[in-house]
Amino acid sequence: MIQCRNCGAMNPDSAEECEKCHEKLMSGRVEVTVHETPKLPFIKRVTFRKG
Repeated sequence: MIQCRNCGAMNPDSAEECEKCHEKLMSGRVEVTVHETPKLPFIKRVTFRKG
């Protein structure tokens, strides 16, 4: 059962909107987008000497 965040009515898991107030229900499904960190070239640090 899914509880409506607007009116508190209990709705079946298959419902997309509340049967009482017709507010859109949040399902247990969550979409996640994963962005890969770009690969950076390896930079070697070199100390410079004067002279």
